Formats: sequence, C-alpha cells, structure tokens
Amino acid sequence: RDRFMRDVHCIGASIFDAHQQITAAIAISLPLSRATGNRPDLASLVKQVAASASRSLQILGYVRPAATREDRP
Repeated sequence: RDRFMRDVHCIGASIFDAHQQITAAIAISLPLSRATGNRPDLASLVKQVAASASRSLQILGYVRPAATREDRP
C-alpha cells in the first residue's frame, strides 16, 4: 500500500489458462476512503471475476502462447 500513490488502494487477481498458468490479471484501483470497510467485498468480487475468466479460458482450451525470442529482453 502507498507504494506509488498515497491514498489509492488496488486489488488484483490472476487469471489462469487451461494449463493453470497465469496468463492475465484483473485489478481495480480506488481511493482508500472508498476501500475502507469494503475491502473484503471488493476482493471477493475481483476474485469472482478472475475465476469466471479463468473458467472461460479453460472451457475454450486457451493456453498462453510460448514466449518468442522477440519477447525476451
């Protein structure tokens, strides 16, 4: 908390592909004053959305593409 901007709260969750590899993420950011007292509910909603996206990718059989030479530093 307070790493980059004061009084801003972020909540995120990973999205997994069909091989259970992290392929994406979802996050929300909001003023700390709005997160106070709501954090458990907000975290639950973010996790639900990430789980739903993960299920969709698994149903579709999506697998994250392998990194290419151009993708590497």
